[in-house]
Amino acid sequence: MTTGAAAAETLLRNRLFSDLDDGGYVPENKKEVLGTVQQVLERTIVESEGNSLLIIGPRGCGKTWVMDSVFRTLQGDRRCKDNYIRVYLNGLVHTDDRLALLEIARQLNIDSDNEEHTSMSFSAALDYLLAALRSGSGANQSVIFVLDEFDLFASHKNQSLLYNLLDISQSSHNPIAVVGLTCRLDVVELLEKRVKSRFSHRQLLLFPHSEFRDYATLAQSLLSLPINFKQRQFRHEWQKNIQKLLQNAKVLQALQQQFRLSADVRSLKTLLLLPVSRLSPTHPQLAPSDFSLSLELIHRDSLGAVMKGLSVLELCLLVAVRQISELSCGEPFNFEMVYCGKQWSSLLVTPRYGNHSILQL
Repeated sequence: MTTGAAAAETLLRNRLFSDLDDGGYVPENKKEVLGTVQQVLERTIVESEGNSLLIIGPRGCGKTWVMDSVFRTLQGDRRCKDNYIRVYLNGLVHTDDRLALLEIARQLNIDSDNEEHTSMSFSAALDYLLAALRSGSGANQSVIFVLDEFDLFASHKNQSLLYNLLDISQSSHNPIAVVGLTCRLDVVELLEKRVKSRFSHRQLLLFPHSEFRDYATLAQSLLSLPINFKQRQFRHEWQKNIQKLLQNAKVLQALQQQFRLSADVRSLKTLLLLPVSRLSPTHPQLAPSDFSLSLELIHRDSLGAVMKGLSVLELCLLVAVRQISELSCGEPFNFEMVYCGKQWSSLLVTPRYGNHSILQL
């Protein structure tokens, strides 16, 4: 039992910290999107067909998870495994076309330090990179560009990156696919006319879990142990305990409250992390009180928790600062004025709470 609890804790902690492993559960709202994205990328890799699409959804709904799941599936397909290169760009990091071009060259393993290449236009430099890729060992390889925070690339000068990538995706010389991930529903309206004309206008909408039933099923999947778990007896008892937990009123209340606040997978994993971390030889199974404690710690007032750790003198200083900020009418003051000024001594004695002064408190 001791070994089983330690192994279960390690496995579940790794799962909760991972963005990919959801215990093998694929929600219904993601199956259609997964199938469409996989089909589009397979056509690019196998049939050398240029494609472009957008995956739109709020933060935390699983856009990155969808892409990573598709790439894992492609890696298991012999037709696709060694016939594509993935290039990942993020609008928060690659804030202009030059940085994006350097990152593309780095991920394609192509030297971009030559002065001739740095003086090229963006379009010519990108064509050079793809031509260099074809002339090397990757002559038949397709390139899949994943643009995270796609809406931020629309703020680049003349939208050169988007224009050239989408323009090349329509040509037969370079089989590439452009997949944009964004949380803005109006992202197409941000594009220039010339960019819109080269975009396929294929958009996939992705939403968080809309029903609590799916949310609870995902929680059960995250907490379940795999079939190949070594301690079979422990796994059998663990699975029975998980089923009982999801029928417990305290656990359901904690899950429902978290679901109302945020239905994304990250918040659910945060809620489940504390109960899993409390597993030990003396506590080999999850308990309903673990979920209640986790919910309380997640949503407690952080400012109030900091205040509880202050000493009496620090509290007096904090009250004095508050009083001086009100009396000074927005005029600046420093710590020396608070600590040594006349206001400090008067504030410690004058303001009273009941029959006690601040100094007495």
